[in-house]
Amino acid sequence: MSMSELNTSAAITPAAASPVVAATPVTTGADEVNDLILTRLAAVLGRGYVIEHVPAGGSLSLLNYLKIDPSEETVVIATNVASRAAGHEDLLGVRVDEIDTDMLALFAPHAIIARVEEGKPVRTVDPVLPARVVNTIRCVNPRCVTQTEPYLDQVFVLADKNLGEYRCEYCSAAAQF
Repeated sequence: MSMSELNTSAAITPAAASPVVAATPVTTGADEVNDLILTRLAAVLGRGYVIEHVPAGGSLSLLNYLKIDPSEETVVIATNVASRAAGHEDLLGVRVDEIDTDMLALFAPHAIIARVEEGKPVRTVDPVLPARVVNTIRCVNPRCVTQTEPYLDQVFVLADKNLGEYRCEYCSAAAQF
């Protein structure tokens, strides 16, 4: 049997297609998919937190900044998920008792944090940008005193709350994430 004979004999005509499948097209929007993923992440975790609207590809860095070790805690990650609001985003689920929402706001300012109990999201926690950040961000200015005096803390202060802009307390250089 040749390839053309195989393809024509295996082809399904529209008349042979199931009327149920043809009559019910799947039209799931990005937000509906995210709600399904949120529900599934919550069910898998049992308790902990589900974080939505993490910038696409940033979930592993966020775990690092939150000091959550995936080898010691249950972590569920959905990366590059379609989103109407952000285009693409990551969703992150962690089974921990507490989470540092200040650090979360610093690295994912538009994140929505859902507290999970008994496998269901029960309430949301709003992250707030911290006024001062110590030893989390390093100053990139080569002339900053922190580059020559390693014993000094790396201190950044919130310069513009609307933009989420932080500046070095010593040299006023803008923070780079």
